[in-house]
Amino acid sequence: MATPRPAVGRNHRNAAPSTGRRLSRQLDDYRSQTAHDCDRILYSSAYRRLAGVTQVVAVGERQLFHNRLTHTQKVAQLSKRIAQHLNWQVTSASGERPSWNQGPVDIDAAEAAGLAHDLGHPPFGHIAEHKLNEKCMQAGTDGFEGNAQTLRIVSKLSIRKDFLSPAKNRGLGLSQKTLDGILKYPWMSTHPNAGKKKKWGAYRTEEDTFKGIRTGTENSLRQSLEASIMDWADDISYAIHDLEDFYRAGFISLERLINDEVAQTEFVAKAAPEYDASWLIASAEEDFQGLLAIMPKLPDFAGGENERAHVNSFGSTFIRRYVEGVHIDEQGLLVVSPEFRKEVHFLKQLTWQFVINDPSLATLQQGQIRVIGELFDALCQWVKTEKRPQRLPTRLRDLIELMHTEDYPSEDAGTARAVADYISSLTEDQALDLHARLHGHTRGSIQDTWVAY
Repeated sequence: MATPRPAVGRNHRNAAPSTGRRLSRQLDDYRSQTAHDCDRILYSSAYRRLAGVTQVVAVGERQLFHNRLTHTQKVAQLSKRIAQHLNWQVTSASGERPSWNQGPVDIDAAEAAGLAHDLGHPPFGHIAEHKLNEKCMQAGTDGFEGNAQTLRIVSKLSIRKDFLSPAKNRGLGLSQKTLDGILKYPWMSTHPNAGKKKKWGAYRTEEDTFKGIRTGTENSLRQSLEASIMDWADDISYAIHDLEDFYRAGFISLERLINDEVAQTEFVAKAAPEYDASWLIASAEEDFQGLLAIMPKLPDFAGGENERAHVNSFGSTFIRRYVEGVHIDEQGLLVVSPEFRKEVHFLKQLTWQFVINDPSLATLQQGQIRVIGELFDALCQWVKTEKRPQRLPTRLRDLIELMHTEDYPSEDAGTARAVADYISSLTEDQALDLHARLHGHTRGSIQDTWVAY
C-alpha cells in the first residue's frame, strides 16, 4: 500500500492482549468473575455471528437444522449441567450436604467455555478452516485453527469499553479460569502436538496470553477440568443433536440400521477406524451391538406427534446417560468411560457416514472451499494494491493496523493473518456476498452498508 506504515513486528505495549487480569469492577457487583465472563461472551458480536455459520449443513436450509449458535447454546447448557452434577456428586461423597453450586468445578467457567468454544469457526465451518490454514501457511504464518482463533478473538480482536476506563480495551477481559476452560487444545501452534493432532490452542501472536493462562501448568498438556467438561459436552451435543436433525430429515434410517445386519457391518467397518486404527472390527461390532441394545426402536420419521415425542425421548435418554455417567478422579480430572466414548463416537459417525460423506453435501462443500480460497486471495491482493486505504472495509483496515503491532516474518504473513481474521468474522451470507462483489458476479448496491465495515 502506498501510505507509510510502521514496520511489521514493531512492538506496541499498549496493544498487548489481556492475560485474564481484569480491570477492577464495581464493588457491589454480585456476579463472580466467571459469571461476568458468561455475560461478556453472550453479548459479544462474535457470539451473535454464530447464527449465520454452518453446524453441518449451510445456514438457510429449509429443514430445521442446528446452526453453530444453537449448537453452542446446547454445549453451554450441557457444560453447566455436567459441572453441577459433578459438584453434587463430590459433595455427596464427602458426607457434606449435597450441593451443585459448591465443589471442585467452577460452574460459570464451564458454561462460559461452552459459550465461547466455537467463536473462531469461519463461515462454512471446518472445510473453510482447512482452506484458511492452507492459505495462511503458504503466506508464512503458523496457519489457521478455529480453537486458536477463538483465543485470539476473546483476548485481542474483540473490542470493548470498560465503564471504569476512558480507553477502549482489546479482548473481552475474561478471567484466567475461563480462558483456561476455553483451551480445548492446551498447547501452542509450535508444539509437536500441533502437527500430530492438527489442532492447537494458540498462535504465536498470542504466546504471552497463552503463557499467562497456563501459569503453573506450562509443561502440562492436560486440559483444565472446565475445558474437559466443555469438550465432553461438545461431543455429546454433536452426537445427539445432529443425529436428531438428520433423522428427522430422512437422511438416517435408524430402523433400517437396527434391523439390517449387512448395514450394521458396513457401518462399523467405516466407523471403527475413525476412532482408533487398532480397534478390531470384531470388537467394534460387539460394542456397536451394545449401543443398539439400548437405542430406542425409532421408525422412519414422518412428523407425527408420537414420532416427535419418541425423538425427544431418544435425545433426553442419551444426554442424561452421558451427563450423569462421568466423575472426577483423585487427581481432579474428568473421567469418561471408554464405553461411553465409543458410544458417542458411533452416534457421531451416523452423521458422518450418512450425511457428511454424501455427494450432495460434498458438492456444495467444494464450492464453499472455492469461495473461501478465492475470497482470501482477492482480499490479500486488494490490500497490497489499494492506494487509498479508506476504501477498504473498516474492520479489515483495523485488522491491518493491528498487524503492525505483532511480529510476523514478512508483510505477506501479516496481511494473511489480518485477512483470515476478517473472513472468520463474517457470516456465510456476508462471505458469499463479498465474494460475488469482488469477482463481478453481482450488481450489488452501494446501499449494502454492511460491506463498509
